[in-house]
Amino acid sequence: MTSRRAEKPKFKWPRNVFQKALAAALADIPDNIRASIENVSIMVENGPSDEGLLGLYVGTPINERGLFEYQSAVPDTITLYRYDIERISRTEQALRKNIRDTLIHEIAHYFGMSEADIEKRGFG
Repeated sequence: MTSRRAEKPKFKWPRNVFQKALAAALADIPDNIRASIENVSIMVENGPSDEGLLGLYVGTPINERGLFEYQSAVPDTITLYRYDIERISRTEQALRKNIRDTLIHEIAHYFGMSEADIEKRGFG
C-alpha cells in the first residue's frame, strides 16, 4: 500500500496519457515476473482515495495461498488511484515514473513483501 495525502489534483492528465503510461509500466515488467502473476485484476479508480493512497493490493499474497483453498478464488486486485498519482506528477515523465513505481510496489505485495521489505529493496 503506497500512500500520500488525499486531495483532488489541481490538474488532470488526459485519460489517454494515463492509460499509455500504465500500458508502458505493464510492458516494463520482466517476462519472468509477469508470467508468475496469476488471477490479478489491475484497475484504475479516479479517486482520490479515501486514505490518500497511490495504489492498493487486495487479495491473498502468493506466499500465503494454500494449494486447494485458492483454486476458485475471485481475482486479487491492484488498484491505482489516478487523482492521487496525478496530484504528485507535474510532468509526463513523473507521471510514468509514479505509475511504474506504484505498480511495482503493489506487485511486491502480491508476492508477499511487507512494507519494510519493499522499502528495504527500494521499491518505494
